[in-house]
Amino acid sequence: MKYFSILLLLLAACAQPAKEETAKPAFRALGRSAAVEPSRNDEAIGFEVRRRLDLVGPADTAGITIEVSDGVVTLRGVAPTVAAAWRAEAAAHAVKDVKAVVNQVVAR
Repeated sequence: MKYFSILLLLLAACAQPAKEETAKPAFRALGRSAAVEPSRNDEAIGFEVRRRLDLVGPADTAGITIEVSDGVVTLRGVAPTVAAAWRAEAAAHAVKDVKAVVNQVVAR
């Protein structure tokens, strides 16, 4: 009888529904999820680069055109100084999802 009651307790414990586990990310890095986030499209990257160029100096960057292809930003045009061309390149590098910057800006 003693073994029968132990067997019933074990069966009752096993019969409880299993707790559902939440989905865990496949990779973890330094306690954070390393899931790949979707990157922005080229149009959104170009818009953000233009916004940052306007913050750097609208007069200095007005003659610069921006082309974006697969995250690679190409800057073309004329800047008043070499420093303005470098600031434009630095501003483009600072935008999220920019893979590379090709600076073809010439100084007057």
